[in-house]
Amino acid sequence: MVSARDWTTPVTRGVLLCGIMLLTSWGGLTAPVQGQTIDKSQLQALWDMQTSWGQTFDQWDTDGDCSVAYNISCNAKGMVTWIELTGLNLGGPLPTTIGDLVNLSHLTLDANGITGSIPSTIGRLTALTWFSMVRNSLTGSFPKTFTSLVNLKDVSIYLNQLSGPLPDFSVLPNLVQWGSSGNNLTGPLPARIGNCKHMKAIYLQENRLAGVIPDSISSLVELTHLDLSYNSLSGTLPSNIGSLQWLETLSLRKNRIGGIIPDSITSLISLSELDLSNNQLYGNLPYNISNLQKLVYINIGNTDMDGSLPETLATMTNLETLSYDSLLVSCPTGKCSVVAVNTTTFCSDCPGFCASCPTALAPASAPAPAPRPHSPPSSPSPSPPSPSPSPPAGGGSFPPLAPPSGEGGGVSTGVVVGVVVGSLVLLLAVVGVLVALCLYQKKRKERAAANEDALIPGSMQCQRYPLADVVRATDNWAEGNRIGSGGFGDVFRGVSPQDPSVVWAVKRATVITKDFRREINEMASKHHPNLVRLLGYCIDVDVAAESTEQILIYEFMDNGDLERWIGPGVAVPLTLRQRFDVLIGVAQGLQYLHSFNIVHRDIKPANILLDKKMQAKVADFGLVRMGEGTTVDATRVMGTPGYVDPAYFKSQKATPMADVHSFGVVMLTVITARKALDTLDDSQINLKKWVQPLVDAGDAESIKDPRLDAPSDVILRLARLALSCTATPVAGRPSMARILSDLMAMKEEFLGADVDPMLANIDTDLAERMGSSISQEIRRANEVASEREGASGLSIAIGAVESYNSLGD
Repeated sequence: MVSARDWTTPVTRGVLLCGIMLLTSWGGLTAPVQGQTIDKSQLQALWDMQTSWGQTFDQWDTDGDCSVAYNISCNAKGMVTWIELTGLNLGGPLPTTIGDLVNLSHLTLDANGITGSIPSTIGRLTALTWFSMVRNSLTGSFPKTFTSLVNLKDVSIYLNQLSGPLPDFSVLPNLVQWGSSGNNLTGPLPARIGNCKHMKAIYLQENRLAGVIPDSISSLVELTHLDLSYNSLSGTLPSNIGSLQWLETLSLRKNRIGGIIPDSITSLISLSELDLSNNQLYGNLPYNISNLQKLVYINIGNTDMDGSLPETLATMTNLETLSYDSLLVSCPTGKCSVVAVNTTTFCSDCPGFCASCPTALAPASAPAPAPRPHSPPSSPSPSPPSPSPSPPAGGGSFPPLAPPSGEGGGVSTGVVVGVVVGSLVLLLAVVGVLVALCLYQKKRKERAAANEDALIPGSMQCQRYPLADVVRATDNWAEGNRIGSGGFGDVFRGVSPQDPSVVWAVKRATVITKDFRREINEMASKHHPNLVRLLGYCIDVDVAAESTEQILIYEFMDNGDLERWIGPGVAVPLTLRQRFDVLIGVAQGLQYLHSFNIVHRDIKPANILLDKKMQAKVADFGLVRMGEGTTVDATRVMGTPGYVDPAYFKSQKATPMADVHSFGVVMLTVITARKALDTLDDSQINLKKWVQPLVDAGDAESIKDPRLDAPSDVILRLARLALSCTATPVAGRPSMARILSDLMAMKEEFLGADVDPMLANIDTDLAERMGSSISQEIRRANEVASEREGASGLSIAIGAVESYNSLGD
């Protein structure tokens, strides 16, 4: 730390004075010099939350500095505008005083076990645009005041125990997403649901909703996802449902919907998944269903539908799954003019094909089968068979025919020609089916870009972008925009076409995965300050070019990855406080993932990104496989040599302990500034094996990064904790929760409170505006401070900015 007398040097005093003057001049363009104190009118609500949940959060008190308060934000007047607490297992109810936070626009309390009902005072939060309480234990019904939240855009309240009627959210004109699946909500859908003109996604599956689907739903022209499955909805499908031109997934599974499928459904040109199974539908699948060339999944099983599958299904090259009842296949019947008894019928279950007798072989007098009337069956009984001769003993379904008369019992030329032609036609039909099946399987493998599970974005901020927007954002994948590559593919820097101030990190897959939708679902539903946020995605299938694009769009991290900051070539090395903060941030992110039984499997410095304020965020956490229990079954071992857990590599069973091992190696790289597999004296060393004897000997100076100013005791304790993370057997390793607790305790013991907020709030924007002359003074001040007790405060804040800016150049 820099002592008080160091601030008396002319250079340092000049730098500080310039910084304060510039901050005063630019006012609202930069962060304030002093922290913004939380307004007194907000304190009671914050206090009641902590009391109700039995936890205390940093700076949520009378003298609380909102700029550093735990996971809340305030406006210029100190009014709370943002609260995000996820995966903390809080318990307890929402206090009624939450209604005092009248400026609150964002409230996220996911995965916390919060109990009780939603208080009626919630209706006072008229500025609220985002309300997310996924995976809690809320009970009771929505308060009537909920419909007063006219600015709401995103409601995510999945997997609770809410009951009572579904709110009439049609009075909320700004809604973009409504998600309340996995509750016990009753009543009908809002009759005027079409008033939500900006609605993009509705998720109401697994409730107890009844009534009909309102015709006004066809007015939701921006809707992309509609899931009403596992309810008790009745009536028929809206006749004008084809108006939903952007609809991608439609799931009405397990309801009581009857009638026929309207022909207008063939106008849903963006549809990729259609599930109408387990309903009371009857009639046929529309003949022009092949208009929907993006369909990959159709399920019409367990319905009262009958008749034939349309032949046009064979032209749907993207179709991977077609589930239907056997009643939908009609086999050929009738008489054929052949010389012997025909005992064979040919009928294929191949989508799009149903055999029928060629008309050339059927007798001219054969009557056409009567069409089945379009009426719902009720206690059907089999129709009596038409009188016909009994089949011969050999079996078969056609009456025997006497051989034609003639000398020697010979066969006439016409009969021979008929048999030959008929055989050729049947052979061509079989060959056609086999070719179609081969093409179908080929397309299925090439375009396995979706699975049966409908994509449920975790929030309105994760949206699907057209490929054209992504290409434009990256300047057509310009080489100058390439910022990295990894196991998923290449990473490009991009600028949002909708908002040039938003910078993207765009990951373009080089290997297509069939689990892409499931992976998006996992990433989009996980929100934590120490996880890189997924902003959107792109799935594009080009049938003509036989190509598929799978793209992920993340928030861009200004400071790049941790690997850039711990190598020997870094101009301004991280301080001990910054290294603690990075390790604590990564531990918090991993603990959150582990609470959902998600294992990262590839923790390393390159997958730890740093934002503008040097806050660590874990990247690529979604590209993993979920397990039913505490383990994850992987089809292949993932990881990076030196970081991957040997026990995981041997067993190919990933558990949270695999991430603990990798995190331990990351800890060693942070305190030593060496790679996991490094070169020393012309030979490759394993960092763990290199550190162990030095720890045993108490040689902290040999262990630590020579540029790091830190006591020997803290270096040895960090190294011991890191080595415990790599212990064998794995039962001897600490959990992420224990690691996090130890790191926070060590930081408090060795560093105490954070630096003066006045200095901590001088951010990177300030450094860029100071100009070259000020920057030179800052460098000189930084050198002086480094020679004494280590760079910190204003000098390190601005010096670090210049370092990562030079990296970007």
